[in-house]
Amino acid sequence: MIADLSKLPVLKTPEGLEVRRVNSIERLHDFAFVVSSVFDPPDPVVRLFYENVSSVVLTEHCPMRLFVAYFDEKPVSTSALFMDVEMAGIYSVATLQTFRRRGFGTSVTLSALQAARHEGLEFAALQASEDGKHIYEILGFENCCDFYVYQ
Repeated sequence: MIADLSKLPVLKTPEGLEVRRVNSIERLHDFAFVVSSVFDPPDPVVRLFYENVSSVVLTEHCPMRLFVAYFDEKPVSTSALFMDVEMAGIYSVATLQTFRRRGFGTSVTLSALQAARHEGLEFAALQASEDGKHIYEILGFENCCDFYVYQ
C-alpha cells in the first residue's frame, strides 16, 4: 500500500493515549515488549534483537524511528518508520490484543507518518494484513499490489 504524505488526515488521538518516540533503553524495551507480544507464544528473540541494535536505533539521526503508544502509562501499541532518500516504510505496527479496536494502532502509525513528512519525505509504503488494511485506508493508503503468503 502507498500513501501520499501531503494528504495525511487530521485525527483525534484517543483520550488517555500518548505516542512517544523511542529515545531511551526503557522505551526500547516497551517497544520490544509490545511487538513480541503479538506472537503466540511471545517471541523472546524480538527483545534480544532490539537490545543488540540499541546503540544505533537510539541515536538522534538514525533513519529508523520507533514509536510507542502508551495508554495510562502502559505500552500498548507500536510502529516503526524506516526512511530513505525518497520513501518512508512503515513496519512493526502492533497493538496488544486487549487494546485493539480503539484507534491506538492508527494513532501510533499516524505519528510515524507525520515524522516522515516532517523529514521531507513525500510517500510511504507498507505491506498490510487483512486485519490491518482498514487502519491504513483511514490514513490514506491505497492498495497498489497484492502479496500472497504461503502458510
